[in-house]
Amino acid sequence: MGDIDLIKKYNIVLTDDFRRELSADSILIIDKNVYNLHNLKNIDSHRVILFEASEENKTLSAYAEIVEKLLDIEADRSSEIVAIGGGITCDLVAFVASTFLRGVKLTLVPTTLLAMCDAAIGGKNGLNFQGAKNIIGNIRQPNKIVIDTRFLSTLPEEILSDGFAEVIKISATCDATLFELLESETFAFPNVDLIAMREVIRRAIYLKLQIVAEDEFEAGKRRILNFGHTLAHAIEAVYGLSHGRAVALGMQFAVRLSEIEGIAPKGIAPRIDNLVSKYKLHKIIKLQADKILPYMLKDKKREKDFIYFVALSALGKAEITLISFTLLEEVLNALHHD
Repeated sequence: MGDIDLIKKYNIVLTDDFRRELSADSILIIDKNVYNLHNLKNIDSHRVILFEASEENKTLSAYAEIVEKLLDIEADRSSEIVAIGGGITCDLVAFVASTFLRGVKLTLVPTTLLAMCDAAIGGKNGLNFQGAKNIIGNIRQPNKIVIDTRFLSTLPEEILSDGFAEVIKISATCDATLFELLESETFAFPNVDLIAMREVIRRAIYLKLQIVAEDEFEAGKRRILNFGHTLAHAIEAVYGLSHGRAVALGMQFAVRLSEIEGIAPKGIAPRIDNLVSKYKLHKIIKLQADKILPYMLKDKKREKDFIYFVALSALGKAEITLISFTLLEEVLNALHHD
């Protein structure tokens, strides 16, 4: 199936005005920052619920608060919920829509590069609980996803660069040609080229959908989308880094572990490092295994004393392997020794 056909199958629309895709009676759940930054008060003809988007607020209590507001405005099974915001908003609101009245229609309007390329794509949603990221959730495809690249032009550089971590991830694991394009071109700094970015986003979406279509419920191949994330979620919790910067560190660690285990040929790690620096994701942190491992032990990919880990065997080619937490600790200590 070609990229256009696959994108149509999942009802993903790339547009220059998301408002055209809204129904008059939609219930809009919007990140407060997006609402203010983009002056969305002119869509108040819809029923609007504002949400404070942060990892700390991606919780059961925030979920309950939104459900209470849905009941207050008398939402029913015919209602359509529209989530407008970044990855946190998409994750939480999608979980609300999948469980409220046992499921109502959902449209996602992602407003960050990270959400457009990754968080809004594939049907995963969820909440954080007791320090464990996305530990409560399910997989349910939205009815529609609306990609309006104009949102990118107002993103702070730090948030825009965060999204490139997911583009690097999908290219490193699935598409060496896209990886090489990221190396040779500059798409966003200092100014965003919206036309060029639309093509990058379309390509990243297609690559992810190919995997989702084959393995929607993560029984096998979909696990490669966790490249860099095994360590990243723990880094986010321990060091408070943004998701993209944590994923960048996670990818750098993963490719070095791939080399140590003899899975990856030498020479891939410097190319990952160069892209991380080029897209302003570089962060120097001394990772401490004794602080990180307790969080990794809560990871959804854990199986007893092992965890599913995504390694690179070549650029554009990933493989999934079970590795022990003992090995993880040894490599973390070896790479971040005094």
